[in-house]
Amino acid sequence: MVTDEPFDSRSGYILQRMRKILRRLLDYFADMGDSSIELIATGSDEYMLIVHALLEVAAHPEYDIASMTFNFCYNLHTYLLERESYVSYGLETLVSLA
Repeated sequence: MVTDEPFDSRSGYILQRMRKILRRLLDYFADMGDSSIELIATGSDEYMLIVHALLEVAAHPEYDIASMTFNFCYNLHTYLLERESYVSYGLETLVSLA
């Protein structure tokens, strides 16, 4: 059956379910990032995949989705500032905390 409406009730339901699944998946990535702050801060290639995924989420145009990464970004920022030193672009950089 063809309708003039862009979405019938069934396709609307499917889109709603897909959106709910996407939110759960993005929430999972955010939780994974939060629980791996120390490992991510080392800059290893394996953990950079998580960071790249979280950056994609943070760049999402919908605030509700992008805001899922705020805790991760804040915790990573805080962790890096509290460390005595961190690796930046392959060079050891000292951070002096007064």
